[in-house]
Amino acid sequence: MAKGKANPVLCLMVDARWLEHPKIQALIAQGHIVAVFPEGDPGPDLILHPAAHQWNDELWDYLDVALKAARARRRKK
Repeated sequence: MAKGKANPVLCLMVDARWLEHPKIQALIAQGHIVAVFPEGDPGPDLILHPAAHQWNDELWDYLDVALKAARARRRKK
């Protein structure tokens, strides 16, 4: 990121089982907004939104890529 530019605060919606994941906790500590599906909620069957990512436990290494894409979409708004 260029000097003098701050990353915008992002809003993420995560499954309740991932709230305590170290990477999610780090995002919260950085000031990002994290909303959680209620405990026991099976979550949506389909998300139709330009910001939707198909996420699972095997993709944590790609979190930075997903955040970068989210920031790019935010800048275009």
